[in-house]
Amino acid sequence: MVYMVGVYKNIKNGSIMLNAMANSEIGAATATDTFKMFQRPMESVELGSALFKLLNVCIERPNWTPDMGGKIHSLLGYSSYSKFIKEHLLVSAELADNKKSLILNSTNHQGQGYVGNDFQIILSLLDESKKIGDSLMKALEKSK
Repeated sequence: MVYMVGVYKNIKNGSIMLNAMANSEIGAATATDTFKMFQRPMESVELGSALFKLLNVCIERPNWTPDMGGKIHSLLGYSSYSKFIKEHLLVSAELADNKKSLILNSTNHQGQGYVGNDFQIILSLLDESKKIGDSLMKALEKSK
């Protein structure tokens, strides 16, 4: 079971959106309509706290159902997912080790989506929200 939050940074205005993901029928992480948006300036502690809250949503509702939506690009005013992707960097925040660790994976744009790059940060779930938020900002800086 994958418990993941997609963390998107708008490259034009610097806003950050955290999106709770759910598992599709084939096991792929799928967007939901559950998200939290931050405008600049933002505090690391707020990002870390929001990430923890959204990961709990993922644990409570791990499997995607139609009522969870998922057309996040439409909710944010984009006509297509490809236009959304062009304006956003992505870091995946995933629970690991039996929900004891948090892995932040930076990505790069490729084609009509994202692929992982070699930058990864592994944190303990016991780390403070500020450290989680700071690490999230660092991972976003490594995304392209």
